[in-house]
Amino acid sequence: MHSDYIAKYVEDIIAVSDEEIAESIVYFLERAKTLVEGSGAVVLAGAEKAKWNLGQKTVLVPSGGNIDLNLVSKVIERGLSQRGRLVRVSVIVQDRPGTLMKLTNLIAEKGANILDVKHDRVRQGVGLSETAIEFLIETRSNQHVSEIHDAFRAIGGRII
Repeated sequence: MHSDYIAKYVEDIIAVSDEEIAESIVYFLERAKTLVEGSGAVVLAGAEKAKWNLGQKTVLVPSGGNIDLNLVSKVIERGLSQRGRLVRVSVIVQDRPGTLMKLTNLIAEKGANILDVKHDRVRQGVGLSETAIEFLIETRSNQHVSEIHDAFRAIGGRII
């Protein structure tokens, strides 16, 4: 009985991952300026995954704003990271005065914004005269991230 009802009213069923749902939540935040919980964003995730041709007369109904703020923070960071808009870059460089300034100047020249910096001189794989520096950077795209990596390599840095 239930399968007859489903067959009559349901055209397609799409399974989506947590990652795909998270991407939809970020999309709603960025483009629609709307906070939607996972169960509400699943409709967009499914439409994207199935590559439905939605046209102008199609309506997707996102619903629910009951989402934990800590989860929103994680979803936003992950979504921005996947789009190359927020990246953690770790680089091993010579531990000399002025090296950090060179790296931060390169990041500024490339038009990225530094959110956080961490030094680690005792990390495994770091030589006695080296340091590992991890940056959290706001970027424009994955291509932009590649340009920053190339700039670090050009001055002798090893991306890890």
